[in-house]
Amino acid sequence: MDADATSADGTASRTLTPRDCAVLLRVLDAEEADVKRRQLLFELALALGGTPALTLLRHLSPAELERLGGVLHSAGRVDEEAVAAIEKITERCRRLDDVHGPGKVLPVVERQRVLVADLLHQRSLLPNLRQRLLVSYAHLTQFAGYLHYDSVDHTTARQRYGQALEAAHEIGDATFLTYLHTSMSSMCVYQKRYGEALDHAFAGDGWARRSASTLMRSLHSMNLAHALAANGRVPDSERAVAASFQQAEHPRSEADPGYVYWWLPYEIHTVATDCMLRWGRPDSAIDAAQQTLAKSIDRTLLHGQTLLLCANALIQKREIPAATSMIKDAAHLTAQHTSARIPDSVRKVRSLLNPWSGNKHVRDLDEELRSLGIGIPASA
Repeated sequence: MDADATSADGTASRTLTPRDCAVLLRVLDAEEADVKRRQLLFELALALGGTPALTLLRHLSPAELERLGGVLHSAGRVDEEAVAAIEKITERCRRLDDVHGPGKVLPVVERQRVLVADLLHQRSLLPNLRQRLLVSYAHLTQFAGYLHYDSVDHTTARQRYGQALEAAHEIGDATFLTYLHTSMSSMCVYQKRYGEALDHAFAGDGWARRSASTLMRSLHSMNLAHALAANGRVPDSERAVAASFQQAEHPRSEADPGYVYWWLPYEIHTVATDCMLRWGRPDSAIDAAQQTLAKSIDRTLLHGQTLLLCANALIQKREIPAATSMIKDAAHLTAQHTSARIPDSVRKVRSLLNPWSGNKHVRDLDEELRSLGIGIPASA
């Protein structure tokens, strides 16, 4: 773990405003009758980023809350129970993002990440407890990288991913190293750094072969397919997509990590849809996206991505009214989730409609995007 891990950045060190504290107090006053528990939750939530942290803290037992409070105040020793409490809320952070997005979750993750880094640097720890905290630090740092990426802050995302990679090598977990390279590759594709995306995908390939998780190999194979498609290597990409679907058919096992709970059939189909677009097959992409959209998608970001992939394919087919309808639906998801990638992707797909800027459907779309606070590309 690098020496700068405990230094606070703008997100981690952001002081809660009086308004944040007032909101937190109102929530606790309404939901907690016990004065002592209310005070403890208030102190812990303040330390971990404010009101969104309450969702995580409520998963802890009274004893775990007390132990975590003692650790935060440097009064309690870092023992098995304290580490278990940290692990529990670390595991729940990803689920919190599904509901709120990075706007609310990132401060919580960064605060918790700095807390764990402080414990690793400043406390005397038994070797097994240090190893477990290092795992928590690596996972929090990877997730912070993803949240910065989802906030379209690629500079900080790359920094966090690099710090997580350093910790992951110290741990030596092949499955998590596969996941990290997959995360970094996906961000590079989004940035159109296609060569670098393929480098990370190939690096992940070596770790995936050492991993006992078939589910992680499925995720890696689809990521490799995505990077290959972005680099124009269609036959290789097709083979990787087929491998991913085949691997995903295996029953989940104890070797499959909990942090890839989200790698479900509709997620797999959405990335495959993106590959089809890059293969130059808009008809196949439309069919695949519509099959996914016909299902109940409980992840807002994925729903938006699927709508925009379908819109992209429809634009290629010059089906402008249908494309603008899909873009509108994706744009309205910005009210439900704080991912900056949704409006950013909306703008990118809208720019594909520039040749039809005078079309009534496109003009109506632009008006709706303006009403939602989503800027229109300058050339539109």
